[in-house]
Amino acid sequence: MQVTGTFSAVAPSPIISVTSQLIFFVTVIAVTSQAYSRLQSALVRSKQSQDEYLRSNQLLTESSAHLAAAKRAYQVLSACNQAMFRAQSESELLEQVCAVLTEIGGYQFAAVTFGAEESEARLRLVALSGEAHRPYLDRILGGALLPEAPILEAVRGRDLTVLGQNQLHDPRQDGASNDAPSSHALIIMPLVQDDSTLGSIVLGSALDDPMTPDEAALMTALADDIVYGLTALRVDALQQDAAEKLRANNDLLRATLASIDQAVFVLDGPDRIVRICNRAATDMFGYAPEELIGNPISMIHPSEQSYEQFLRRRMENLTATDLFHTPYVAYHRNGKRIHLDVTVRPLGVAGSHLAGEVSVLRDVTQEFEHTELLQRSEERYRSLFNSMSEGVSLQEMVFDADGTPIDLVFLDVNPAFEHVTSLRRDDVVGRSMLGLIPHHDSDILATYTHVAKTGEAINRLQYLPEMARYLDVSIFADQSGRYVTTFHDVTGRVLAEAKLVRSEAMFRSMAETTLAATFMAQDAQLIYANPAAESLFGHSREALLSMSVWDLIDPAMLAEVQGEFLKLARRESERIRMQFKATTKTDEVRWFDCSACLLEHEGDLVTLGICFDITAQVVAQESLQAERALLAHRVNERTAELKRANSELAQSARHKDEFLASMSHELRTPLNGILGVSEAMLEEVYGPVSELQRQRLHTIGESGHHLLSLINDILDVAKVEAGKLSLELQDVNLPEICEASLRLVRQSALKKNLHIDAQIAADIGVVRADGRRLKQVLVNLLGNAVKFTPEGGAIGVNVTAQGEDDAIHITVWDTGIGIAPEHQQRLFQSFVQVDSSLSRQQGGSGLGL
Repeated sequence: MQVTGTFSAVAPSPIISVTSQLIFFVTVIAVTSQAYSRLQSALVRSKQSQDEYLRSNQLLTESSAHLAAAKRAYQVLSACNQAMFRAQSESELLEQVCAVLTEIGGYQFAAVTFGAEESEARLRLVALSGEAHRPYLDRILGGALLPEAPILEAVRGRDLTVLGQNQLHDPRQDGASNDAPSSHALIIMPLVQDDSTLGSIVLGSALDDPMTPDEAALMTALADDIVYGLTALRVDALQQDAAEKLRANNDLLRATLASIDQAVFVLDGPDRIVRICNRAATDMFGYAPEELIGNPISMIHPSEQSYEQFLRRRMENLTATDLFHTPYVAYHRNGKRIHLDVTVRPLGVAGSHLAGEVSVLRDVTQEFEHTELLQRSEERYRSLFNSMSEGVSLQEMVFDADGTPIDLVFLDVNPAFEHVTSLRRDDVVGRSMLGLIPHHDSDILATYTHVAKTGEAINRLQYLPEMARYLDVSIFADQSGRYVTTFHDVTGRVLAEAKLVRSEAMFRSMAETTLAATFMAQDAQLIYANPAAESLFGHSREALLSMSVWDLIDPAMLAEVQGEFLKLARRESERIRMQFKATTKTDEVRWFDCSACLLEHEGDLVTLGICFDITAQVVAQESLQAERALLAHRVNERTAELKRANSELAQSARHKDEFLASMSHELRTPLNGILGVSEAMLEEVYGPVSELQRQRLHTIGESGHHLLSLINDILDVAKVEAGKLSLELQDVNLPEICEASLRLVRQSALKKNLHIDAQIAADIGVVRADGRRLKQVLVNLLGNAVKFTPEGGAIGVNVTAQGEDDAIHITVWDTGIGIAPEHQQRLFQSFVQVDSSLSRQQGGSGLGL
């Protein structure tokens, strides 16, 4: 009987682990064992019925067969999984799987084929177990079947398929049917990865029904595991191949980097972590490779600030494909400065940072130092050239066709040349000397030629009529045939020398006629003395010229005078001045005021001295000093008298303070009694009081308290004198203070029949002031108004707001006698009244204002 069928099981995940398969198989065995136990029990119970016994026996046989098939399938699955762990290659894995299927699975043959896409019309045999069946497999896989043959359709169908013998028969192969094996069925297990079919496992079975559904599920899982194993091996092979290529590339890269004498860094990420560096990099900076790799390259940079500047400059000038080239300075580990030529190639951009970069650093320290030395040398030459006080020009000789010198061309000139000649450098360089200085000496070219031939420098004094200048000129020739001409303006010196000749004649004439003693000395020996010196010292000129300067000085002052002359000789002073005493030939004592300096005379350094006779001034000064001493004595006496007077005044002031303190205490005692009685009467301690009496008592209280504040003010005199009296500012009701002040003088005003008027603006209330001091001032002013206003007159207080600065203007007025303009300057003077007669008529001490 030929059997065909297709088993569709629930497909497990693409990768079924050995543990999952084991659980599945154990479950199958457990179920089968339970069924077997039940059947045995049923067999015992049904021994009486032969038919029932036979059915049970058949069921037991079938269960045993299923159990054996499941066990065999599990063993196949387990052995294949072990082969997958052991296999090192794809072919080894497939050969071992085929061997397991025939040896353990019991199949006649097992083969693995590849190639099952729509475009392929044949399957390729890649592994086989059961060599005797190769001719049969070659025939059915080698193209004998049509593309729509059942075996190819089964592979493309991607499900496990069992083909019976009748489905494999091809009428065209009748002549070769004798080669067919004794297989009853073929089992096709496609090898599917994702959406593509890699190939298939082809199994030959001698059974008509070769596979149960459980076996089909396990075989489907086996096919998935084999696909996983093949994929893993292929991935591993690819990884090994990639790793081998990577190792080869790394070896090539290391060899290449090692052969480069420039430092190379491969940097990663925005922090510029060193991933690769060559031997030249470690040698250049003195770090071992392990110290650099894995760390930021900033460790070799001199400072954080310079490194940040470098990074900014790099990002400003670098894109993902460009090269960045810049000089930079870094430091060796030992602190040595390294000048670098840096080239950066980016390895992609990540946001605002480079994903990586390759930095190539070339050590240009020697080049830099050579360049710097050359630059410094040129700068020193240029600085020297430009700072020379002498004019310097560089010239080159011009020859005609016959080689005869015909002119000189200026190559360069320094600032001093411009200053001396008043010619600008741009107007001189490139021009000929003969064209620039037409009135030259006729032998100037011969002079330069002589210098070039002999190598000797020539110095000459040359007058330039175009400039009206005398120049001291020196001409040199260098090895290249160019000429260096130096000169400086000696016009002043030449003119000074001529002037000196004239001035010497003038000086001699002045020295011979002056009244001051004039002399010149060399090493203290007199070499010149004028007639005034003869007259003042009383010696003849011949006698003076045989004497030393020290012979003229009084011995008591000789050391002091010699010290001053020593300062002049040491050049500590350009000029000295001193006074000394001398005794003339006739023993007359004279005083001289002498000035001396050094000057050059006939090539020698001499001392010139001029001495004035100050004898009369000295005598007068001595008399003046005597008068000053007498005056100082008198001043001292007067000072002692003033000290005694000050002491007495201080004692008097202390007595005054003690008196004031005592008097204020004595005044407070009866005043406190008066205030106490008035307050008791107000409180009706002694009986009821009328409203008028209450007003009078209230006035007595206010007056008493005001008098008490005045007594306290007496103690403030010391503060006033020391300038330490201070105001106690607080919020006070100004209208109430004005009314209280008026009440204190109201009785005095009523006695003189004076009208009292108070004009206080309605918008004036609380102000910031010292209420006690303000009341004291108002009472004093109002008291004066009452005192100096005749009977029948009027007094008053006006209070208004002034301006926008919240100031209050208080006016106390009266219709009294007034103050004459000539007396107003005497106001505010202590104990002073404008008219002394008023003191007798009205009383008062002059302290109110």
